[in-house]
Amino acid sequence: MEFEIFKEKFPIYTATKPKTKSMDEVIAYFKEKIDAHPVAVFITVFDHYAHTSAKENAVIAEGIEDVKNVVFCFGKEIPNAKVPAVRPRSIAITQTQDSFIIALMEAPNEALTQTMIEWVKEL
Repeated sequence: MEFEIFKEKFPIYTATKPKTKSMDEVIAYFKEKIDAHPVAVFITVFDHYAHTSAKENAVIAEGIEDVKNVVFCFGKEIPNAKVPAVRPRSIAITQTQDSFIIALMEAPNEALTQTMIEWVKEL
């Protein structure tokens, strides 16, 4: 996976995977990983593409066919009032004609960031 500081402040990881599955299969894969994790809880799938394309004057980059976010939470503690500000997690799945671009933002917990990276690598 590639690491970058997006817009000079957001630590994100991205990977491009060949489109050998459908969007629904990729979502199901991540849901299985979340459900199998001892702490993670699946929350929802957000249809980012439908949300954005329904807006007046929507701007969607050429080549993007679909975008969904798998939303979940690793939280097992709330040690202070700031922690909820960095939850929940999201894995973004952007579909193009021949690939999926998977993106996620670094979690405050390095081990959990590594867990998400492994999920993407195993896809």
